[in-house]
Amino acid sequence: MRRSAAASIVMFLVAASLTVGCGPESPKSASASASFIPTAGVCHKIARQVEPYAPINCAESHEVETFHVGAFAGEDASPTRPPTDGSPVRLRAYAACDVQASSFVGGNWREARLLLRVVLPSTAAWTAGQRWFRCDLSEVGAAFDPHPVPRAGTLVSALSTPSSLRHNCYVAGLEAGQLSRMFPMSCTEPHNTEFAGVWTAPAGPYAELPDDAMLDGCLSKIADFADLPNDDDMAARSGALYFPPEEISWTAGDRGVRCFLWLEERTVSKSLKSVGVKDFPIPRD
Repeated sequence: MRRSAAASIVMFLVAASLTVGCGPESPKSASASASFIPTAGVCHKIARQVEPYAPINCAESHEVETFHVGAFAGEDASPTRPPTDGSPVRLRAYAACDVQASSFVGGNWREARLLLRVVLPSTAAWTAGQRWFRCDLSEVGAAFDPHPVPRAGTLVSALSTPSSLRHNCYVAGLEAGQLSRMFPMSCTEPHNTEFAGVWTAPAGPYAELPDDAMLDGCLSKIADFADLPNDDDMAARSGALYFPPEEISWTAGDRGVRCFLWLEERTVSKSLKSVGVKDFPIPRD
């Protein structure tokens, strides 16, 4: 936990890295022939390497939905081995999936309880000539918990109408200075936390992801969200909870930091979007 000079509590919680659903396809999970291409519009029961490749209907319980399959071309297809994590080729594949993901769900997927993964062919499959990349989405439990949870039904257009997947209002609490709970709550019920937007962090090593920059970035998002002046008093008006991508997603190309306004000593029973300074008084000593 960190405190601003005005004693607004700010949380910085980095989710533990996952080892599921993010690496290349197992050689046993897909044919090593050059003709194999995975299918879009299908789902997968669990978010880890599945042997053999066994997509299912999205009406069944699943943790992963493949919504797009792209192809490496030109110079990106020329290496003799699959592109490594964090390489320009992998980053371009992630960027393509990123755009496709928001189009698929009908809104910015980072504003919801969703996780994007990019899957590549195995080394054996790549050597055989496969040059596809697979774009997968999973529903997750919370902004601070990127573990996939089972769901039934496709995510197509899931954010084009009001959806429980969207980050909204919450009741957050601390224990020993650490975030201990963050329960979803209707914005018309007492709550102390509300999603304010996604701040895009600059590229750089994950270990050097700057805490102060994330705080400042999220306070600017809160200011925009609530129609507040983004000045020296901003940290006194509102606290912030902010959640960067997990390291594996950062390396893949995700720079989106989820930002939530946090009220330290009070609750409200309405959304604070566009309310202005009257609902964010500056505490006086």
